[in-house]
Amino acid sequence: MSRRSIPALVCAAVAAVALAIPVMAAGLKTIKVHDASFSPGKVSVRHGTTVKWQWASSLTHNVTLIKGPRGVSRFHSRDMSRGSYSHVLTRKGTYTFMCTIHGFRMTVRVT
Repeated sequence: MSRRSIPALVCAAVAAVALAIPVMAAGLKTIKVHDASFSPGKVSVRHGTTVKWQWASSLTHNVTLIKGPRGVSRFHSRDMSRGSYSHVLTRKGTYTFMCTIHGFRMTVRVT
């Protein structure tokens, strides 16, 4: 490795750490999955936030992205009656989620 490539590697490492800091600082937002609703039904979070849906119901539900910002691939939890499902939202925009079993919805605005 030449002496010239060492500063480039150091710069790349510093840039990677600097880019990761805002994502780590974004945090965690917990949504409860009740018998017929998500609670809260509307939230705003920073990009890079982990959204965690926590089941608070004895019924089987799922969390399915039905509409999101351009370029975001659809994703969903499995059908569950207890436990949790988490997903990191990295792209800014509005996400609409639905329990496809019961039809209730919620929105997450990512800034």
